Amino acid sequence: MQPEDRYSSAAELKADLLRNLRHERIAAKPLGLASYANRMSRNYSRVGEAVGYVTICHTALMLWVIYWPICILFQIGDTHSMTIRDSMRDAIPLLMVHAVSIYLGWQMARRHVWPAVILTTSGLLLTIFQLAILGRWITPPFSGVYADARLRDIVFSLVFFLFAMQTILCAFAWRALAYHSPRKFLRY
Repeated sequence: MQPEDRYSSAAELKADLLRNLRHERIAAKPLGLASYANRMSRNYSRVGEAVGYVTICHTALMLWVIYWPICILFQIGDTHSMTIRDSMRDAIPLLMVHAVSIYLGWQMARRHVWPAVILTTSGLLLTIFQLAILGRWITPPFSGVYADARLRDIVFSLVFFLFAMQTILCAFAWRALAYHSPRKFLRY
């Protein structure tokens, strides 16, 4: 609680308590959503939450990306007409994106602000990319694997949610890092 949110005197607190007992409107007001989000984003624990989220999600997504070439190579499951070359064309750039994101999460854990900025921006761009896939404006990676449109929509809706959460958490971490170390924005 911030000092400006507290009662300025014991008499104000007593008057509010008496109004509450009489079921009248009290002077104290709950925090609004904007105020709550502002305070929550300045809390330094947001950095650890964002680092953990980025690390876990991008590691899981890397495993998902590696899974399809392995299935194609060993002919596990129904991978339709995809060849190993087709799958590697999709897998290599995705693996690079996820590896860089994990590295940026590690840099953010070292109290650098710039990785939080990059992860927020990349999370937003990847969220937009997932929307384009869900809107059928672009072809998704490993398109030969998803013959069932419902399955593809479920998978990419989940990935959309993961990147949207990354954007929010990294934006809060960015704010917390900038608030707690404003002079270290470009520290290496």
